Amino acid sequence: MRFVKCCAVVCMLLLAVPACAQVTVVATFPPNGATDVDPSVTQFRVQFSEAVNRGGYSFVSTQYGQTPELTGKPTFSNGDTICTLPITLKPGVKYAMSINSDRFNSFRSARSGEAVTPYLVVFTTASNKSGSAPAPVVASGPVTVISTYPQNGDIKVDPKLENIRVRFSEAISPLGNSFCNTDEGAPVPFDGKPIFTEGNKLCTYAVKLEPGTAYAVSFNSPGYDGFRSEVGGVPLTQYLLKFTTSGEPKKMTAETWQQDLAYLATELPKRHKNLFAKVTEKDWKDKVKSLNDRIPSISEPEILVGLKMLFAPIGDQHTDIMIRQSKQLSALPLKMYWFKDGMFVVAASDTCSNALGCQVLKIGDTDIEKACEAVSTVFAHENESARRMYAPIYLTAPDFLKSVGLVPKVDEVSLTLKDKDGKTFTTTVSSVKNGSDRELKNVPHGASVPLYGKNSGSPYWAEYVDKDNLIYFAYNQCTDSQNHPFKQMQMEAEKLIADHKDARLVIDLRNNGGGNSSILEPFIDSIKSNASLNSKGRLFVITGRRTFSSAILNTATLQKETKAVLVGEPTGASPNGYGEVQTFKLPNSGLTVCYSTKYFKYSDKDVDAIAPDVVAEPTFAEFARGEDPVLDAIISYSKQ
Repeated sequence: MRFVKCCAVVCMLLLAVPACAQVTVVATFPPNGATDVDPSVTQFRVQFSEAVNRGGYSFVSTQYGQTPELTGKPTFSNGDTICTLPITLKPGVKYAMSINSDRFNSFRSARSGEAVTPYLVVFTTASNKSGSAPAPVVASGPVTVISTYPQNGDIKVDPKLENIRVRFSEAISPLGNSFCNTDEGAPVPFDGKPIFTEGNKLCTYAVKLEPGTAYAVSFNSPGYDGFRSEVGGVPLTQYLLKFTTSGEPKKMTAETWQQDLAYLATELPKRHKNLFAKVTEKDWKDKVKSLNDRIPSISEPEILVGLKMLFAPIGDQHTDIMIRQSKQLSALPLKMYWFKDGMFVVAASDTCSNALGCQVLKIGDTDIEKACEAVSTVFAHENESARRMYAPIYLTAPDFLKSVGLVPKVDEVSLTLKDKDGKTFTTTVSSVKNGSDRELKNVPHGASVPLYGKNSGSPYWAEYVDKDNLIYFAYNQCTDSQNHPFKQMQMEAEKLIADHKDARLVIDLRNNGGGNSSILEPFIDSIKSNASLNSKGRLFVITGRRTFSSAILNTATLQKETKAVLVGEPTGASPNGYGEVQTFKLPNSGLTVCYSTKYFKYSDKDVDAIAPDVVAEPTFAEFARGEDPVLDAIISYSKQ
């Protein structure tokens, strides 16, 4: 019988796509043609010339050798350009399989839907004369960065430096890498592909640096772990490299800003899956022309705001330009949050401590409701939950407040507030340079921190709450942590379930902004197979305005395939929308542009959010007392 391992593509958007270059296999591990492959290798990896669709895969048996024994489902990484297949090999065997074939071609481009060109890979394992099974090969310990050039923290790096080098404690697979941007500095302008040498322990990457610039790059991150050991596939421990080049920073001119704008206007429509789904091409290009005409007469912060506002009418929250951390912009040294009963200041610096805990009534001379409407025009939002999420952020950004006419200048902003005693007063808050004041004091919680506020730095954790007889499972990031692998987390959660057979299970997704939706799927499958747990009144899922991207896909799966009761607020975006983000940089400013390459449809209904079965939203007073009305609603629901 012919062996074929395929997963049918669930859904393809039938849109006309332009002709484009073929999608091909660029590398495999084990390498094609290798004759001495270690039989203890447990993963087969294939790298494609561009991102492929996760909806399908085709590993096809051939007449040219034995097909490796599969031990699990494929996983995707490195922006979906790498597919990893768990396998078991035997010594002294010639293996062969085709990645796609004429008949089976589920590996397809995420951008265009085009089938990957079929590729035959053949390799032979080394003999094991003893006849005994070889011991599993694993990395000798944590895989780490042991040195870099430039050195971490260097502040006088020559801007003429042509490449960055990083040395690892173990040999790294050349099939993957994750250089991740951070808000600690400007993105490093890499040029070309990394080169691995010295037994794959040294990675060299060409760069084009600018003078007087503070750069930062993270090798791997919680959501991206393309750097993995060659043996065992162990993810590299996340490492942040920061350095500053010497000399005066490059000065942008009106001409170079206009060049960047022209590049953006050309590249974004070509790269995005469907840029003009919610805005007409004419209207968007008119906005581009208007900004281009104004650039010679406006300031750099106004140019940045203008660029940002080009993305609002697109209506895709994954498509954006990264300017919020720019030091050219101003910020108010406080944070606001939109509660059920209004907008409140939840954190503030010492310079405006009188605002802490107060309700915001006006921004300048404008009532808060109208101020929220005005500032909501500067950012993309797919629904009301997203508006309530982002409006408070932009209300503390004076450059944006000025752009919509809420304040006359950016160096100070007048706020009308109401304190806890009901007294109304007006205060003037002086602006600071964006990112320069992070020492904000939070509104103190009550006697205890609510569960949703605990372990905020952990991607996931769980505990049994005896007084309420429930298992609380916080799923804060769709990622697989090296320090606490999700497989281990799942085993811990399943043990809690087994030890407390009549307890409710609460999966809290309200703080989850996304990542890799496949991480949670084995746990969902486990829940589905537990008939007692998978019943109405025992299984709950908490959602909120921060529930976004892959976390929405997990929510949709739980809603469709289990009997979970959803509690909280609507999700921060629609279950049907654009995603699978890629990036490019503007040539002069180096600003990073994010754009969507794929359309997801997880609901048959035309809805802008996944709505909870039970709506529960905190008031400011409940927040300040450390209470959680969402969890209270779950306990009340169970009693009913």
